[in-house]
Amino acid sequence: MAKEKQKTSSSPVDLTERLKLRRKKLIFFYRFYPLLFFALVIGLFWRQVIQNNEYRLKERRQAMRKIVQPGPRGDILDRNGKLLVGNRPRFSAIVYLDRLRPDFRKEYFQRVRNIRRIKTDLHINQSLKDVNVILGQPIGTKVGKNSTTRLYAQSIRVKFKEDSVISVSTNSDQLEWNTRWDVIQSYLEKINKITGRNQTLAMKDLKVHFNHKLLLPLPLVEDLTLQEYARLIEEIPVESPIQIYTDTARYYPYSSAASHTLGYVSKEKEKKNENLKTFRIKRKEGKTGMEKQFDEILKGKSGGEVWLVDHRGFQYNQIEKEIPVQGRQINTSLDIDMQRVAEDAMGSKIGAVVALKVKTGEVLVLASKPNYDLNELTPFIPTRVFNRINDAGAWLNRATQGLYPPGSTFKMITAIAGLNEGKMLPETGINCQGKLWDMKCWNLSGHGIVNLQDSLSQSCNVYYYALGVNTKVEAISKTAKMFGLNDPTGIEIPNETGRMIVPDREWKESKKLGNWRQGDTANFSIGQGYIRVTPLQMACFTASFARKETLTKPTLLYQSKKEIQHPGTNLNLQVDHYQAIVEGMSQAVTSGTAKNSRIPGLTIAAKTGTAQVPVKGEKLTIAWYVGYAPIENPEIAVCVTIEGTDPNDRFNGGTTAAPIAKVVLEQYKERYMN
Repeated sequence: MAKEKQKTSSSPVDLTERLKLRRKKLIFFYRFYPLLFFALVIGLFWRQVIQNNEYRLKERRQAMRKIVQPGPRGDILDRNGKLLVGNRPRFSAIVYLDRLRPDFRKEYFQRVRNIRRIKTDLHINQSLKDVNVILGQPIGTKVGKNSTTRLYAQSIRVKFKEDSVISVSTNSDQLEWNTRWDVIQSYLEKINKITGRNQTLAMKDLKVHFNHKLLLPLPLVEDLTLQEYARLIEEIPVESPIQIYTDTARYYPYSSAASHTLGYVSKEKEKKNENLKTFRIKRKEGKTGMEKQFDEILKGKSGGEVWLVDHRGFQYNQIEKEIPVQGRQINTSLDIDMQRVAEDAMGSKIGAVVALKVKTGEVLVLASKPNYDLNELTPFIPTRVFNRINDAGAWLNRATQGLYPPGSTFKMITAIAGLNEGKMLPETGINCQGKLWDMKCWNLSGHGIVNLQDSLSQSCNVYYYALGVNTKVEAISKTAKMFGLNDPTGIEIPNETGRMIVPDREWKESKKLGNWRQGDTANFSIGQGYIRVTPLQMACFTASFARKETLTKPTLLYQSKKEIQHPGTNLNLQVDHYQAIVEGMSQAVTSGTAKNSRIPGLTIAAKTGTAQVPVKGEKLTIAWYVGYAPIENPEIAVCVTIEGTDPNDRFNGGTTAAPIAKVVLEQYKERYMN
C-alpha cells in the first residue's frame, strides 16, 4: 500500500513534464507549419502559373501529330544540260482511314447483330460437330489445361471440354480488325475491277499502318500505269473515299547509261521525333553513286502538316502547313552521248572505260560493264532484279573498284624512273632476242635492237626487263607513287577502292611473301606481278603525263574554268626525255601496237598493254589502252580496260581495247574539235 501511495503521489509531476514536452513539440510544429504551407502555395503557384504554358504545350502536344512530306529530289544533268536523272509522277490509289470510320462503324454494328443472332443457335453442352455445322471449321485452336478454345471466322470464341461447349464469347479485337480489313478490301475490289488487277491487302500490313501510320494514306494499289490512272479518275465517284495520290519516283531517261556513276535511291530509315509524334512519308535517299554523294543537295527541304487528333488518333483540325521544296540540281561533267558511245563500243565485254578532260580533270565518260537499268531499281529493287544483277557481277563499279595489273601501260612509268635515275638515254639500244634470262618477250622471235621509242611503240618486254632491273624496284615504286597509283583518286562517288598495290621490298616482306627477287623487279617493270591499280587511276596518270604533271584530281562536277589547280607538281623530266616518250607513244598509234586507234586528222599518243591474272588456277587476260589527244595541245585522256572471263579469250590491248578507245576519241573530235 505504501508503494502504491508513493506511485500515486508522483503522478502529477510526471503528467506535468509530459504536457510540457508535448507543448514544446506543438510549438515547433506551429512555427514551421506556416513555412511548409507557404512552400506548398509557392509550389502550386509555380506549377499553375509560372509553368502553365509549358504544361499547356505538353498537353497540346499530346493531341498533336505531325505529317512530314519530303520535297522532290533535284535533277542531275550532263555537261550539255541533258537530263540524266529526274522525277516522274507516281500514281497510287489510296484511302485515308479517317474517312472510312463511318463505314467501319456501320459494318461493325451489323456484324455485332449477326453474332448475337448466331449465338442464339449455340448452347451449353452442344457438341463440337453441331457447332461446326453452324459456324464452319475453326480458324484457330488454343489448348488449355482442362479445356480447348476454338476461334471461328465470325469472331466467335467457343470453349469446349471433352467436345462439349462450356462457354461462348465474342473476340472483339478480331471482330474490329476483320471489319476494317473487309471494308478496305471491298474498296480494293472496286479498284481491281476497274484496272484488271488482282491486288489484296495483307492483314499484317493493315495493322502496321493503323498502329504506326494512321494519319498517312494507306496505299491500295501503287505505281499505277497511265491507263489505269485515267480509268480510275474517270470511273471512281468524286465522293468515294478512294483517292489518287501523286508521289514522285526517280526517272533515268538513259536507262543503264552511267548507272554506276549516277547511282540509285532507296527509302530512308525511320526517324524519331521526341517532341511531337511524327508520321513521315519516307523520302528517297541516295544509296550509291552521285545520288548518295550529293544527297544533301538533291534531297530538298521537307514540308508537312500539323494536326489535332482525337483520342483514337484520327485527325480533325489542321493547324500548320508547310510546302516542300525541291532539291537543287547537279550539273555533272559527264557527256552522256560519249558515255553511251563508249558503252555501246564495249558491247557485252566486261570492263571499264574512262575519259577525262586533261586540263580540268572533268570526267567525260565513266563506264563499267556489266551495268544495269536504273529504272528497274525505283521505287524499290525487286528480289529477282537484285539477284540477276548480283549473279552477273554488275554491282561492282570496275572503273573505281576494279583492281588489275596494268600490264605494258606501266612501261611509261618504268621509262620515267629509268630516265630520272640516269640508267639509260632515249637513244640507248638493247638487243631483244625474244627473251632475257628465263623471261620471254611477247614477240618470241625478238625485236632486235630497240631504243626507248621502239620499246614503247612495239611494247618490247625485254627492253623493260633490263631497264627495270638496272633501275631497281625502289625507283620504280617511288615513281608510281609519285603519280598517285598507291592512293584513291578522291572522285565524288562513294566506295572507291583503297586496296590498290604499288609493291616494294618492304611490302612483300610485310605480306610474308618472301624476299624481293630480281624476277619480281622484272615483272614489276612491265606492269605484272603484285601491282594492282584501277582504270580511273590509269586515266588520271595519263592526263597528268599529258600536262607534264604528277597528279590529276578527277571530278564529276562541271567546271566553268578551263583549267584548275591539281594537287601534284611539275613532272621532273628533261624536255628531250619527255619528248622521246611521247614520240614512242605516237609511233605506237601510227605504226605500232595501238594502230587500231588511229584517227585521221587527230594526233594521238597511246600505250597498249596485255596483263595476265591468275584466277582459280587459270591465267586470264586483261586488255589495256591509255592515251591522250591531240599531242600538241592535250584535251582528252582515255583509259580502256577489258577483262577476259575465259582462258580462251584472246584479248590484248591492241586488238581489244584500242578499237573501243578509237570510238571514244572519234566522238570527242566530232563534238568538241570540229
